[in-house]
Amino acid sequence: MMIRTILTAVVLSTIAVPSLADDKQGELNAQIEAAFADVQWPGMVRLPIGVTPQGSPIWCLMDEDALDYRTSKVRVVMVETLDVSPESVAGFIENLRQRQNEDSLLHGWCAAFVPIAESSEATPTVPLTFPPEGQVYGSSDAATAAYIWRFLGWFAPDAVFELVGPHDTVWQQVFEAEGKDVAWPQDSLGGALRRKPAAGWGDMYVLRWPAVWNREMTLQLPAVLEYSGFSTMGFLSKQNPQPQGPFSACRRNAIARLDRTPSQVVTELLMHYGNHLNTVMYQPALALVARTRFAELTGDADSLKSVEEIVAPYYLAEKPSLDDRASGSHLAGHLVFAELARTTGDHRYVELITEAADYAFDEDGKPHEAMPFHSEMSDAVFMACPILTAAGRFTGDAKYIEMAIRHLDFMRDLCLRDDGLYRHSPLNESPWGRGNGFPALGLAIALTDLDAVLESRVIDRSVVEPIRDEMLAAFRAHIAALVIHQDPTGTWHQVIDHPGSYRELTSTCMITFAILRGLSHGWLDENHYRPVAQRAWEAIKLRVGPDGRLFDVCTGTGKQMSLRQYLDRPAILGLDERGGAMALMVAAEMLASESPKPSAQ
Repeated sequence: MMIRTILTAVVLSTIAVPSLADDKQGELNAQIEAAFADVQWPGMVRLPIGVTPQGSPIWCLMDEDALDYRTSKVRVVMVETLDVSPESVAGFIENLRQRQNEDSLLHGWCAAFVPIAESSEATPTVPLTFPPEGQVYGSSDAATAAYIWRFLGWFAPDAVFELVGPHDTVWQQVFEAEGKDVAWPQDSLGGALRRKPAAGWGDMYVLRWPAVWNREMTLQLPAVLEYSGFSTMGFLSKQNPQPQGPFSACRRNAIARLDRTPSQVVTELLMHYGNHLNTVMYQPALALVARTRFAELTGDADSLKSVEEIVAPYYLAEKPSLDDRASGSHLAGHLVFAELARTTGDHRYVELITEAADYAFDEDGKPHEAMPFHSEMSDAVFMACPILTAAGRFTGDAKYIEMAIRHLDFMRDLCLRDDGLYRHSPLNESPWGRGNGFPALGLAIALTDLDAVLESRVIDRSVVEPIRDEMLAAFRAHIAALVIHQDPTGTWHQVIDHPGSYRELTSTCMITFAILRGLSHGWLDENHYRPVAQRAWEAIKLRVGPDGRLFDVCTGTGKQMSLRQYLDRPAILGLDERGGAMALMVAAEMLASESPKPSAQ
């Protein structure tokens, strides 16, 4: 059997230039991007995997089935370096075209290419160093290496081929050694992968061999395969002659994460999150909301009791839930009491809710222009609207419902863009990922309360219905605007409309929760939005580890002055309370959506 019939190869050609002057680098990036702009083949996906320090996307051109982790074929990433000379670019484009040649090894493969310019000898660059060090991702010299490194982590290939030019002094030894193993530079991509798994998510097989070019600058892949010994599925490299199974550990781990049920994801996450309320802030509070929801869905009375025990110091007034340092995050933290008021019917929880909601009114009971602590940030839609609607729902007082729409209108005037996305603040137009996740999540929860109010008739319907209609219209318009920007992998980005920004977990969780809640209540069209939610759920499972480790959670972020500052916000890889809470919320909501009978909201 020919190799091309048993192998799926994802060919990643990446060339980075982090240390040139910005104007020179920008010119090189523009030349390369223009050269590849028209490259297309049937089923091709143009997928960015990052953004250079100069602001250019790191484009990956791949077949759409490259994102199928369960394919029976072997998935391989080939990393190659080429310069910006016309001959090099022309030769590389010719390799792309070889996909259409039935006699080419590339024809039957799942191929992807990321063309980024490398400088010439006249304008030398600082070589990429692996594994990348320092803050991820940022705009430092290590940013491009970080994008490549983490790309390999979430993409989870079976093997990585690191290809270099035939004139590379180190790899000329390969020819002289007739294919025998040669020591790798320790800080090269391949050298680093042999010491440490990419992003810590499992080993993959690694090969580094020279790419052989003929006079037409066409990559001779058979020569590479011959030198590497990559001739069958079971013999991936001379360094690993007896691999354990046909797939790498990294890919096997990815498939295991994808195979989990919502209940399994929640159970695993609850081992690390949802076990305290040291301060009544939204991060630990939402994890407890999800724990309560899960207990209700599974009939686990002991788990519900444990939540009540955790919040007991506030219930018993042994600790204040609000003090002089109160903020919007503290107000939203009171949503845990709203969840317990719903599940237990205990009026003491209602008192705690109204303590937070009453911040919306002055000493005379008159409403403020908006809920305090909004800081002009779109986050405040979530920080205020749901606690206000919860207060209206459980007290029967219309003033809270009226204040919720007043606050929403105030925030929309500040932050809603003409395209339906939210700028994070008036300081610049950037639609930060979580700055859009917050409004989506907040309105989904608030609308749930309004539907309950309409059903129970605790407030005059003529008051509630117009507010509910306005809020629902805002919710639908925002979700419609967000869906346009869902990534082919199922995620949303750190900056919603910037496809080169990293795929951010919390915004994906919050938006997906909102869509699932909208589907369960009939606010959103099933045929249009169910596939969106399902793609997102698969992406979330891939990025949530069984040990609670999370992939690319944006750190806490206040108002930023520029797009670049949002792009440079650190992406957490590991345990994170905020990310864990959002992952728990969406996993519990997915479980509810799959339950035979809809549960009470």
